[in-house]
Amino acid sequence: MVTNQTPSRGSRLEAEAGGDTKTPSPLEWRRTSFCGIENACVDVAFASTGIAMRDSKDPAGPVLLFTTTEWAAFLRGVHNGEFELPRGELERPGC
Repeated sequence: MVTNQTPSRGSRLEAEAGGDTKTPSPLEWRRTSFCGIENACVDVAFASTGIAMRDSKDPAGPVLLFTTTEWAAFLRGVHNGEFELPRGELERPGC
């Protein structure tokens, strides 16, 4: 995983994520379908060289950039239940 503040990452994905104005078409951000406590969501955008992720409450804030290989590994973990919370963790008042 690389953030948009890392100069060693390819400039195209950084530009698409909003770190550089040289790219004419910005990313099309999509909100996740599940938001936790206090509307805690993430936005995801698919770029030509990887996947960008940001906090939906702070769209001008930092952007995490992932290669397609890193993203595929993350999705495999999700599908395999590697990130499951203990039962009741999401059942809090106000949700």
